Amino acid sequence: MQLGHFEFNPTEDRLGEGPLSEVYRAKDTRLGRSVALKILRSTAEFDPLSDKRFMREGKMQASFSHPGITKIYEQGTLQSEQGEPQHYIAMELLEGHTLEDLVKERLLGIDECLRIATALSDAVSAVHDRHMVHRDLKPANVFLTSDGKVKLMDFGIARAKNESAITQAGMLVGTVLFMSPEQVRGEELTSASDVFSLGAVLYNLFTGKFPYPGRSFPEVCMAILDARPVEKPSEARPGLQPAIEDLLMQCLQADSKLRLENGGAVHAALMQLDDRLDSSTVRPQLAGSISIAQPTGNGARAHSQLANKVHQELVRALGRNRNLEILEEAPGPSNKADARVLLELNLDNDVGILGIDLKHLHWDGTEAIASDSSMEEVHAEREESDTELIVMEQDLAFGGARVIRKMFASSARQQKNSETPETTERAMKLVNAAREQVHQGTSGQLTRSLLRLRKALEIDRFYAPAHAQMAETLVFKFLHYEGYEEHLLESRRSAAQALDLDPKCAIAHVALGFGYHLQGRTNDARREYRLALDIDANEWFAHRLMGSLQKANGVFTSARTHLERAVGLKPHDASAYDHLWETLVRLDKRDLADEGATQGIDHARSHLAEYPEDLDTMTHMGLLYARLGRADLARETVAKARQGAPKDGFVAFHCGLTLAVLGDQEDAVKHLQRAIDRGYYVGSEIFHNPAFDPLRGREDFQAMMR
Repeated sequence: MQLGHFEFNPTEDRLGEGPLSEVYRAKDTRLGRSVALKILRSTAEFDPLSDKRFMREGKMQASFSHPGITKIYEQGTLQSEQGEPQHYIAMELLEGHTLEDLVKERLLGIDECLRIATALSDAVSAVHDRHMVHRDLKPANVFLTSDGKVKLMDFGIARAKNESAITQAGMLVGTVLFMSPEQVRGEELTSASDVFSLGAVLYNLFTGKFPYPGRSFPEVCMAILDARPVEKPSEARPGLQPAIEDLLMQCLQADSKLRLENGGAVHAALMQLDDRLDSSTVRPQLAGSISIAQPTGNGARAHSQLANKVHQELVRALGRNRNLEILEEAPGPSNKADARVLLELNLDNDVGILGIDLKHLHWDGTEAIASDSSMEEVHAEREESDTELIVMEQDLAFGGARVIRKMFASSARQQKNSETPETTERAMKLVNAAREQVHQGTSGQLTRSLLRLRKALEIDRFYAPAHAQMAETLVFKFLHYEGYEEHLLESRRSAAQALDLDPKCAIAHVALGFGYHLQGRTNDARREYRLALDIDANEWFAHRLMGSLQKANGVFTSARTHLERAVGLKPHDASAYDHLWETLVRLDKRDLADEGATQGIDHARSHLAEYPEDLDTMTHMGLLYARLGRADLARETVAKARQGAPKDGFVAFHCGLTLAVLGDQEDAVKHLQRAIDRGYYVGSEIFHNPAFDPLRGREDFQAMMR
């Protein structure tokens, strides 16, 4: 479709839409660049002022030159192919995703939250410095680019101070979940109103929850007007530092005069926050599993329906903690919960009393041993109008959930603090061995790696690298077991636990990136690899994965840098040498590529002399032989690898890859089919790896791709 000097496909290039506009990925044919093209729908018949608001949005946003605010290239009116005038705004095309999508996916580590919050508040500060009010701050209007930048978007209802309104007096504008009380009331808005909305966005960022949730529009509005979050930030995310909670609550004051004055004040407070944080309060978060028993007591016997409802609502409330698994059955060999909660419900006249006894459990084989116990009570008075005890049920359930969170986190901190250096060292040795093992390639090594990691977590369940390595290993399990998505979900849960325990855990970010990479979510993968390398510049696997990703995207200079770093950190990583060979060839450096491949083979042979069971190194060494045209040695290596693991899908796939490079099409297809039959996930490799291009005309190969 053509709109003036812009070209786009209305179906394939649609990026998003709002009530009055649509956004497309478009090509500016005049300047030869890609843009995000926002087009106003033909809405004048029911909103005659929409065109004025639309054009004002572009003008306002274009007045900024700030790295945290989306750039506007141009705006105007062009004739559509149907000859109708269409208003448009052309802006920078961003690759990545919104903060809303990111927070829905996982609970972010504290350091990442602080980085995003600081960048966002800086952008809001720039708006306020221009004497403007954004009026629609929400996670959907915050964009995180693939290289980690934070961008504030959508100035559709922004207004400068003293500017005449293009909305009716008292009209409700903005998104209700993040509105300030004065915005709900339809009053004049100031920078302090944006501060409230920014506080609500940051609450969502740090906790993964909404400060004022509700089942309906009026319910949310009433909660905002009450201006007390349903949960304090530290209740929504136990272990959140008091300094962060204080800042969030200061932004969320009902009285605008008591809030921080503007975005600049929030930004300054965030910049000073590091000095106030006590890192010991970061861990541990609510990560683990709790078994919740049905209530006993006179109230449970006399009001069984009340007891059942309290139990159901309490389980539901605790279940909102993403990394906390709630088990309703008693602990046992197949249900090794970290804690057991016993409930006792009693009624004393019009007062309901929920007694809570939380017992932390250690497991000796199949036997649960209670290591400590703590008890608290929640009281709820029956209101005169509460004839069916519905209000009492809610008060007991939600009060009980808050108490259990607090008890579990407090007890967990005590257990973490009681861990000895010897315990941590034992866990560390197991984790290091598990990582070496899973990178040796076969499903058997994967199984042994998982066993080591489970043992490490039994020794110290608060050891972040154990959770992180479990996350990475589960991605390998996804590869070995038919691309079963549940393994990636488990991996993300383990990564989240690791980052809860240690926000600077690089391997957790590597695991997240690896999973995204296999799903084709390249922007998300790139972001996670960069976060990992920001934390640990010597994380070899992050360098290898980032290099392979950049190579696939044609960014060969960057790919070369990362892959050379990978082989420098782990010289026997024949896979990295193979990616590097392909990269150098694309850079027209064939001699250097062959020299590197020869060096990789030498390192691999030395390594295999000591670790002959490392079939990842062996199969990739065979691939390097094939790249160099040393066909006999390549076939000999393939045969040896097959002999070492004749039934392994990973080995079959990589042998098939080597044979494809050699031109042995029949044998290549047989090995690839064997890999698929063994459950190995060939995924995008079989579709996109150029080594398989000579096979694409074969019917048997095409059958694999169906």
